[in-house]
Parts: sequence; C-alpha cells; structure tokens
Amino acid sequence: MKLLHGFALFCLILLLPGCEERLKPAVSGESPTDAPPAQESWGTTVAFSDSGETRAILKAGHVSVYPERGYTILNGGVQVDFFDRSGAHSSVLTSDSGWVNDLTHDLEAIGTVKVVSDSGNTIRTERLDWDNARRLIHSESYVTIKSPTEEIQGEGFESNEVLTRYRIFHVKGTTSVK
Repeated sequence: MKLLHGFALFCLILLLPGCEERLKPAVSGESPTDAPPAQESWGTTVAFSDSGETRAILKAGHVSVYPERGYTILNGGVQVDFFDRSGAHSSVLTSDSGWVNDLTHDLEAIGTVKVVSDSGNTIRTERLDWDNARRLIHSESYVTIKSPTEEIQGEGFESNEVLTRYRIFHVKGTTSVK
C-alpha cells in the first residue's frame, strides 16, 4: 500500500507542472502591442491595384500583419515601385522600414528613405508618407530634392507621385546643378 501511495505521489509530481498555464491568453482590453501578428512573411512581394491597374508593387524583407489594428509593419528593407494612372512605372522608393494602413493603403517609410523618379528627380529624407487617395508624397522631416538642374534642401515637402511638381515648405538652401 505504501508503494502505491509513493507511486501515486510520484505521478502527481510529474503531472502537476503540465497543468501550468504557459501562454498568457488574449484578454479583451489588453494593450494591442501584446498581441502577436496574425501573419508574418519573409521576402514578400505585394501588388496594389485599383480597377485592375497596378498602382504599386511593394517588396519587404519581413512583413507583420495586424488586421485587428488595421496596419502592416514592414522591415528588413523596403522597396516600392509606383505606377502612374496609365500603368507606366513612375518612381521607386526604398527605406529601412515602414508601415501600411490596410484600409487606405497609405504608406509611411522610415529610416534612410530615398525616392527616385523615372524623370530623374531624387528625394532623400528620414521619414516620408505616401497618401494613396491623393497620390501625393509628403514629409515633415528634413529633405533634399535633387533634379537635373538644382538641389533644394529644407523642412517638409509635398510632391506628386512622379516628382515633377513639388514644393518644400521651409527652404534651407538651393544649389544649381550644371
């Protein structure tokens, strides 16, 4: 009988740690930052289209999708090729990281951001926003815009998607390029 009690006690000791709650369950009202992404992928390419026309092709080293928050986080290097309304390639954006609003398809690029248009203009900044509905690129950060004829630096800017019409809000300097 003593042997049976000893064996039962041994089994109970072995099984009790298995009853421990190892993963904290999701509780309504918790901070959304505690929730893991619903989907993750590496080496991702995503095409954004409107009425059957490709508007942008996004490539990222790592993508984390948070549908309950309504956005997707991009890191590991980001590249976005933009296309104009006729479907022709217009520019390419590269950055260290960023995020996409899943509802509006607006993009915020963060880190070393560079946009090069097919018309020869280049934008460099640390933070840049793409407004999908208005088809505008804008930033509140320090920016350098280089065209075939000039280089302009300043704080904040707005541009069309092909970088042919742009303005810098607080110009800090201009240089003619010869």
